[in-house]
Amino acid sequence: MMHVTEATRGHITIQYGDKFVTVYGEMFGMVPGMPDYQIYGFSIKHWDAPHDALLITEEEKKAILTEVCDYLKQHGRTPDVLEE
Repeated sequence: MMHVTEATRGHITIQYGDKFVTVYGEMFGMVPGMPDYQIYGFSIKHWDAPHDALLITEEEKKAILTEVCDYLKQHGRTPDVLEE
């Protein structure tokens, strides 16, 4: 099961089993109709230490992004994913 363990203005940490991944991003001011949390999808490549030698698969990355977006929406934020 995957879940958020930490959320800040600059990153969100996800736990998946015994592994963690830090997803970087940036929170902006809330403007109606505009995204207010930019998720840096390109930052999702490896698990955090001590599993940092393991690459995150595309399937895992999609699940991580879904978890992050769902978490932000549940907390009143409008996420946007940047892949480059």
